[in-house]
Amino acid sequence: MTPMNTETNNAIAPRSAWEMIGSFAAIAMLGAAFHRIVPSLIFLSSVFLALSLLVGAYAFWLAVKERNKLPAIISTVATIAVACYLVRELWGCCPVPWLDATTAIIALAIVSVIATLVLWHWFSPPPDRPDWHLADAPRPLSRKRFVGRLEELGKLDEAWAGAVSGEIRTVGIIARGGFGKTTLVRYWLWWRFERRQRFPLFRHLLHPSSRQGTSSRQGSREPASRDGFNQPGARNGKNLPRVLLWHAFQEGQGEDGFVAALFRHLAPSTEDLPQDNARRVEALAEAIGGRAYLLILDGLEMAQTQAQTRSSDEGADQRYSPFLQKLLEAHEARMLGPGMVVFTSRLGRYSWNAPGSAAFQAALSSGPPERRQDAGADPERTLFLALEQDYPLDGHEARGVLQGAGVKIGKDTESAELADLLQLGGRHPLTLQLMGRFLVRENQGRIAGWRAVAGDAFEPPQADEAGGEGQAALWRVLAWTGRALDIRDRRVMQAIARFREPVKPEWLARLLAPEAARAVTHRDIQVPAYRRGELLLPGWAMSGQELHDALDGLVGLGFLQRAGETYAMHGLVREHFLRESEKDAPAIHERLYRLYASVIQPKWRPGGLEGLRPLYEAVHHGTRAARNGKALYRETFENVYIRRILRGTKEEEGGFYSVKKLGVFDADLKALIGFFQGDWGKPVPDLSAPDQAFLLNEAATNLRALGRLHAALAPMRTGLEMWVEQTESMIEQVQTYWKQAATAANNLSELELVLGRIAAAIRDAEASVAHAERSGEAFERLVTRATQADALHQAGEAEKARALFQEAEAIQAEFQPQTPRLSSVQGFQYCELLLAGAERAAWWAWGRVDKAEGRVHHVSAPLDSPASAPPGSQPLRSPRGVEGPLDDQKTVDALRLSTLRLIAECDTATERAETSLAIAEQNDWPLSIALDRLTLARAALYKTLLVAGSQRVAVEVPETDQQIMARAVEGLREAGDMTHLPLGLLTRSWLRAVVGDQPGAEADLAEAWAIAEGGPMPLFQADILLTRARLFFLRNPGQDPARARADLAEARRLIGQHGYHRRDGELANAEAWLGRVDKDGVWMMGRYSAISASCGGGEET
Repeated sequence: MTPMNTETNNAIAPRSAWEMIGSFAAIAMLGAAFHRIVPSLIFLSSVFLALSLLVGAYAFWLAVKERNKLPAIISTVATIAVACYLVRELWGCCPVPWLDATTAIIALAIVSVIATLVLWHWFSPPPDRPDWHLADAPRPLSRKRFVGRLEELGKLDEAWAGAVSGEIRTVGIIARGGFGKTTLVRYWLWWRFERRQRFPLFRHLLHPSSRQGTSSRQGSREPASRDGFNQPGARNGKNLPRVLLWHAFQEGQGEDGFVAALFRHLAPSTEDLPQDNARRVEALAEAIGGRAYLLILDGLEMAQTQAQTRSSDEGADQRYSPFLQKLLEAHEARMLGPGMVVFTSRLGRYSWNAPGSAAFQAALSSGPPERRQDAGADPERTLFLALEQDYPLDGHEARGVLQGAGVKIGKDTESAELADLLQLGGRHPLTLQLMGRFLVRENQGRIAGWRAVAGDAFEPPQADEAGGEGQAALWRVLAWTGRALDIRDRRVMQAIARFREPVKPEWLARLLAPEAARAVTHRDIQVPAYRRGELLLPGWAMSGQELHDALDGLVGLGFLQRAGETYAMHGLVREHFLRESEKDAPAIHERLYRLYASVIQPKWRPGGLEGLRPLYEAVHHGTRAARNGKALYRETFENVYIRRILRGTKEEEGGFYSVKKLGVFDADLKALIGFFQGDWGKPVPDLSAPDQAFLLNEAATNLRALGRLHAALAPMRTGLEMWVEQTESMIEQVQTYWKQAATAANNLSELELVLGRIAAAIRDAEASVAHAERSGEAFERLVTRATQADALHQAGEAEKARALFQEAEAIQAEFQPQTPRLSSVQGFQYCELLLAGAERAAWWAWGRVDKAEGRVHHVSAPLDSPASAPPGSQPLRSPRGVEGPLDDQKTVDALRLSTLRLIAECDTATERAETSLAIAEQNDWPLSIALDRLTLARAALYKTLLVAGSQRVAVEVPETDQQIMARAVEGLREAGDMTHLPLGLLTRSWLRAVVGDQPGAEADLAEAWAIAEGGPMPLFQADILLTRARLFFLRNPGQDPARARADLAEARRLIGQHGYHRRDGELANAEAWLGRVDKDGVWMMGRYSAISASCGGGEET
C-alpha cells in the first residue's frame, strides 16, 4: 500500500478542486449571459450550461478524492442549481405530460443530493492514513474464502479497542506452520480498517445486535454473522491506527534488516541510523509522534529461534534480539504512545518483558529486596491466541475451507467420503487448501472419487511423523498433489525454494529461461559477467511462455503466492521442495551465488544496507555451494566479502565499510557463518591460515559489538593461537604476524577485562606486550602497554599501572613527537587512573553537602582509614598517603592539602583530554571524541564537588558541564560499542543526582544495568551497585539502609570474586557510611567520627 502524505495532499489537492469550481462558475456565467443578452442564442446558452454541469461534476469528484468537504458542498449546490435552471428553461420546449416542472426540479434535487452522499461515502479515501505500510503483507482473503475464526477476530477487536483507549496491548497468535496465523491477522486488518462498509446506517438498523460484541463460539459460524465483531466507526475514521506497519521476518534477515525496515517506513531518513538500541527506539518514538500505532510482527519465530541459539551457546536468557527486546520494552512502558503489537509465531508463549531491565527497574522501585523479580508478561495486557490448541477448525469450518478453494460440497455430497477426506487431511488449513485446489484441477472440484485420484499417496513417510499429525498430513497431501506437477513445475518450485526472499520472475528467467531474460544494463566493469549457460540451472532451458504458464499453474494450485511482482511459498511447502531437491542443491546454490553477485547487484561497491543485501545473499549461497563440494570459498571470501562488502581492510582507504560506516554487525556476522564449521572457533580449512585468522578476528569483533562477549572469546583466542603459529612457520613477513598476534592478544585482554576476568586479562596483556616488542611496531608497543596498565589499575595495582602508562607515553613521544601525550582510548585510560583519587574524594565531599537544604551530613572515614576496613582486609591508604584519625587537626590540614592536589590532578586530566579531543575531532574518531568528553565531564564534576565539600557550600554544576556530559553519552551511543556506554551512564547518573534529577539518575542506572547484565559485565555491575547505594541512600540518610546494604553486599561479592580491587577503598567508604558486614554476613555499624571543628565542626555520632 502506498503511504499517503496528508500534509502534502491538504496543501495541493484543494487548489485543484477550487480551480475546477472557478472554471465551472466562468462557464455557467457565460451560458447565462448568452441567454440574457442574446435570447435568440438559447441553444448556445444551453450548451454552455450543460458543459458547466460536467465541469461541476468533475470538481465534485476531485473534492471527493481529496476528501475536502467545502469544495464538495459548493460544487454540489452549484451544479444542482444549474441543473434545476436548465430543467426550468427547457421544460417549455420538451414538456412531460404527467409531470410538472416544479415536481421535476424537486425530484432532481433530491436524487442529486442522495447521489452526492453515496458517491462521497463510496469513493472518498479513508481519513488520515498517512503511515500505513503493508508492502510486506500478503493479500487478504476475500470474504467468501475466509471461513470462521469469529471469536478470534472478536478478541482482536476487543484488544484494539483497549489499545486506543489508552491501554497497551500485546497479542500473540501461536500455532504451528500452516494453521492460518498470518491469514487471520491480515483478514482482520482488512475487515477492521481497510474494507468499505456499504450503507452502515441501514446495516445497523437491520442488525442492531452488531453493536453487542462477538458471537458465541458455540453459535453459528456462518459468514453472515461476521458483523458481530465489527465495531462501527472504522469507516468514518474513528479508532483507525495512525501508524500501521506490517513486518514479515525472513530467514537470514537478522536484526539489522529489521531495523532498516522500520526506519525505512517510519523515520524521515534512513541515513546515519543510530547504532545504540536505546537511541533507535527514541528515534522511532519520535517518528510515531504519540499517534495510535499498530505493529504487526509476522513470523516472529525467526527472531526467537536466533535468540534461543544465542541463549544455548552463551548461557544467557535471551528471548529476542537486543533491539527487538528494547522495542518491546518501550512498547510495554508506553514510550511509543498508545498502540498494540500483534505477533505471529510457531513457538510457545514467551515472556514479553526483558528479564534484565525489568529486574533492575524493580530494584529501583520501593520495596524489600526479596520482591525484586521479573514478573514476566502482564496477563491483563497480553493476549495469546493458540489456534491449534484453543481454536481448532470444526467440521463446518473445514468444509468452508474446501469450498473456498473451489470444491463443490452440496447437500447430496457423500458424507462418508467427505469425512474420510477431512480426517486424512488433519483439518490443517494449509493442507485443506492444497487438497481443495488439487481436486478442482484433477477431479472437477468433486469430492466423489477422490480416493481414485489419491491412490496410495496417503501412506505417510515414517521420518515425517515427528512434525505431528497436522504436519504429517501436510506431507501426505504434498506428495499427493505433487502428482499434478510436471517436470517444469518441479524445476520452478525447486529453484524458488532455495531463495530466502520473495522471487521476481526475471530472476527465474535467468535460471530457467535465459532466452527470455533481459540483458543487464549498467553493470560495473569490476563485476563478473556470466554467460547465460553459467546461470542456467542443470537441465534444459524453458521458454518464457513455459515459465509464465508454470507460475500461473502453481499459483492456481496454491503452491505459490503472488504478491505484486514477486512469488513466494509457504515455509512448509518450501521445506518439502528443499528435501526433494537435495541432490541438486550445490548446483542451485552456485547459480544463485552468481545471480546475486552479478545480476541482482550489478554495482561493484553499493552503498547502504539495502545495497549490500544481495551481496550478503551471494555469500550465503556461495558458502552453501562450497560446503557441498563447489570450490567457491576463496572466491566468495575475497571477491564478495573482502572487496565488495568490506571494501578492503585498510581503514584509511574506507575499508571495513559494512561495520565501520554502517555498523551492521549482525548482518556481517550472519555472512561470516558460512565460513565456519559448527561454531565460531573452527573456520573452514579451505582458506589459508592468515585468512582463517582474519575471519576469527572479524567474528570476535562482531560478536563483541553485539554484546555476545562470551561467544567472542573462542574465536578471539583461536585467532591469537593461529597468528603465533604463523610466526613459527613463516620466514618472511614474520614481523607482520607478530604484529597481528600482538593485536589479537591485546583485543583478547580487553575482552577478558570486560568479562571480569582480571587475572586472565593481565596475563594476555603481558603476552601482547611481548608480541609487540617482537613486531617492532611502535604503535602496538604503546597500545599493548596501555592495555596492560588498565588491567593492573582495575586489579588495584595503581603504581605498576602508572609506570606502564608512563612507558607507553615515552614511546608515544618518540613515535610522534608532535603529539607526545597518550590520546584516544589509551589517553582516556590514563586519565581514569589520574582521576581515581579525585573520584573517591568527590564521593566523600558530596556526602558532606546537602544542596537542597544547605546542611552538613556527618560522615566518618571519608577516605580509607583502618576503622573502616572490612574484616580480614588490609587498611588502605588515603590519597597521597594521608592517614590518621580524622578528628586530628594535623590530619585535617593534610586532607586540605590533599584536596588541593586532587583538584590539580583534575586540571591535569582536563588539559590532557582537551588536547586529545582536538586530535580526535581532526581525525573524526567518534569513540575517542566521546571518551575525551567523558573525561572532561568527570574532571569538572569531581572538581566541583571537591571545592563545594572543602568550602561547605551548596553544589552548583555549570550548565556547560552538563552539556559536555550529555554530549559524551550521546557520542558513546553513536559509537555503537556497548562496552563503553555504561561508563558514561554511571557518571551522568551521579551528575543528575547532584543537580536534583533523581528520575534521570535512576533511568541511567537502569540502562547501565541492562547492558552490564546482558554481557554479563560484572565489573560494571559492581560499579552500578556501589553507585546506587551511595547515590540514593547518601542523599536520603533518614531512609532504611537495608536496600543499600544489600547492594553493597552484592558489590563486595563481585569485587572479591573478580579481583576488582580498584574499588576496595570506595567500598570501604560506603560501608563506613552505611555499616559493614562481618565474616558471618551480619551487618555492623562502623565507627563514625566527625570532621574537626576547624573543618566545619560537628559532633561524634
